[in-house]
Amino acid sequence: MGGAGPPDWLAAKRRAMERARSVVEPALREAATRAWGRGLLRRPWEIVADADEASWRAYHYLGSVGDDEHRYLQLGVVCHLDPDGNLVGFGVDNGATIMGLHDTTEHGLRRGLEYILRQHRRVRTYPELMYAHKRRPLADAPA
Repeated sequence: MGGAGPPDWLAAKRRAMERARSVVEPALREAATRAWGRGLLRRPWEIVADADEASWRAYHYLGSVGDDEHRYLQLGVVCHLDPDGNLVGFGVDNGATIMGLHDTTEHGLRRGLEYILRQHRRVRTYPELMYAHKRRPLADAPA
């Protein structure tokens, strides 16, 4: 972007995200389904996109402890851009392990997500719900 400043960089990230959407969303949906299932009436997970960060995150809700401790497993994909705003790779993570991918094809992303699913997963806690869903008590939370 050659020193064009933050507003142009933000626009570049949004353009890159739009171009990558058709590759990322199907691959992330498939990985989340493989990890957490389809659900009977409603998926047990949700994908949340963040255009300002050129990223997607699939959250699997585990339960809540009180009003401000909500626990999730997650899978994430972020676009890596060169200084001109071109997509040059993806970052994939599961909340504990992060991996960079230079292959920006859907096949390459699927392989990266498959690898990251086999790694140790960490439960993440957030002070608010990460998408619109009903709260429920965490099954193994202390009383």
